[in-house]
Parts: sequence; C-alpha cells; structure tokens
Amino acid sequence: QMVKSCTSSIVYVVAVLVGHEVFNIRCGASLFLICSGVAAASFGELDFNIVGFGLQLSATFVEAVRLIILKALVSSNGIQLDALSGLYYYAPTCLVAILLPFSLHVDGAIPWDKLWVLRPVLLASALIAFALHLTILVFLKHASSTTYAATG
Repeated sequence: QMVKSCTSSIVYVVAVLVGHEVFNIRCGASLFLICSGVAAASFGELDFNIVGFGLQLSATFVEAVRLIILKALVSSNGIQLDALSGLYYYAPTCLVAILLPFSLHVDGAIPWDKLWVLRPVLLASALIAFALHLTILVFLKHASSTTYAATG
C-alpha cells in the first residue's frame, strides 16, 4: 500500500521522460518528498521483503506506462480517438491478460465448466468494467495521466 502512494510520482516521471509533460521544479520537489517518505516508511517496516517491494514497484511502473499509453490514445497529441474507439483497442488487451491465467490452469482459478453457471456474475462484472474503462478514457481525454493517477 505504501508503494501505491508513489503512483502519481512515477506516472509524472515517465510522462516527463516520454515528453507528455514538462518538468516543473516545484512539482518535482513535491514528488521527491512524497517518494522519500514512502521509501522511509517501506524500509522501516518490520516484515520488509525486497522481492515484494520490487514486484510492487514494477507493477506501479507498468501502471504508469499503461496510463501514458491510454492518454496518448485519446489525447490531442496522440492518435485522437474518442473514448469508445479507444476502448475498442484497449479491451482486447485486457481480455488476453484475463484469459492467460485461465489457459495456464493456475491453482485456485475457476474451472472452465463453472463459467456457464457464473454467467450473470461475469456479465455484471463485464458491464461494470466497461463503464469504468469508458470513464477512465473520458477522464484522460480532458486531464493528464498524472492527474488521473493522483485522483485514482
């Protein structure tokens, strides 16, 4: 949870590195202060695990890259897709990411024969995910990816 609070900082750094945002010294100093506090709290944890910390940090970095790509997908600097068209390209990627654990038969995954029984739950979940992703893309069309990371 402590690393998650650095998401907006990492999104800002990645956005500056790829040229989506312009570096501001005040913003950079604020983000450095936040990340320093998070690092101090993380390393001060009694049950600190460097592997878990690295995995959390890499997941946060991947989330930052995802937000930058989505912003480029729907922004005036990118391809200029509307939110539904952006979702048209983004949703299949999410489907592949979800189906991967099913195809690997990961322990604890729902068996294929139970999917038909769970169809109302899966349909409701799919509709909620659709609405959420559509909302994210509309928000990213009007705000920066750093703003989204700070609010989300």
